[in-house]
Amino acid sequence: MNEALAVICREIDRSTGNIAVYEIQAEVDNRLLTVLSIRSRINPELRYFATARVRWEGIWRKDYEAILKRKKVTPEALKLIGGIVEI
Repeated sequence: MNEALAVICREIDRSTGNIAVYEIQAEVDNRLLTVLSIRSRINPELRYFATARVRWEGIWRKDYEAILKRKKVTPEALKLIGGIVEI
C-alpha cells in the first residue's frame, strides 16, 4: 500500500459532456495502477492521474482540479503545474 500517493479520476459524462474530477478511494498499489491504465485505454472518457497525497490534500488541489476540468488536458498543461502524471 502506498499512502503517499493519491489517484485522481477525470471522467467525462457521455450524455452531457460534464467533467468530474475525484479521488479514487482505494489502496494504491501496482495492481490498481495497472488496472486503471488498462481501463483508461478501453474507456477514453476515463483518465487517471497520480500525485503525491500531500499535494492533492494541500494547496495544489484546486489547481489540479482546474486543469483536469478543462476540455482538453495536454501533457504541456500537466508539465506546467508539475507533480502530477497520467497513469
